Amino acid sequence: NIKTRLTRHNEGRVPFTKNKGPWKLVYTEGFDSRSEAMRREKQIKKWSRNQLVKLIEESRESRNS
Repeated sequence: NIKTRLTRHNEGRVPFTKNKGPWKLVYTEGFDSRSEAMRREKQIKKWSRNQLVKLIEESRESRNS
């Protein structure tokens, strides 16, 4: 549940993100299983900032067209 996860991050209930934030959701993808979602998240977390910005911008452009 993405809303619950974001809330947990913003309330400081996730140790790794506790001293960071507040967090704002800027991109999502849908998956049929948790394992697929976790695999994709792990992949994206390895990306450079430039790759992340490009992904977000492309997502915004496709929503606006």
